[in-house]
Amino acid sequence: MTENIASAIIGAVVGFIASALTLRFNYKQLFAQTVSQNRMDWINNFREEISIVVGTAKYLNSINQQNNCSNICGTTHQYDEQILCAEKARVKLLTRLNSDASKPGNEFNEIFQDALRKIKFDGKDEDKTINKLELLAKEILEPEWARVKKEARGNVRK
Repeated sequence: MTENIASAIIGAVVGFIASALTLRFNYKQLFAQTVSQNRMDWINNFREEISIVVGTAKYLNSINQQNNCSNICGTTHQYDEQILCAEKARVKLLTRLNSDASKPGNEFNEIFQDALRKIKFDGKDEDKTINKLELLAKEILEPEWARVKKEARGNVRK
């Protein structure tokens, strides 16, 4: 009789431990998937926004050069809509980045924000500044992508 009770207690303890380990593993896996998905969404949104900013600046520069216009702003409603869309994307990018450069992975954020603020969408933006934005975006996204891959393997920092 005491053997049956002892077996039942041992079985309950083993079952409890197995359940706790399974629950912890499932939580870690779910957490890693959630963090990884949110970070991937952040990366995709960042890419979309930077493409709008850079694409608009390059397009307006090209139109300005082709037409030899002194100022492209306000010439047509179409340009106004493009500029508004690019301005919205710029604000999203500026608010998306952490300004604390002391944290690993944030060392390019301030330089990126400064370059982003220099874009005027007037058809006269410097190619040097536009190209710098593209390069800095890559520098910002590269460590984020590395984090996504790390998190997808379940290596998540708390």
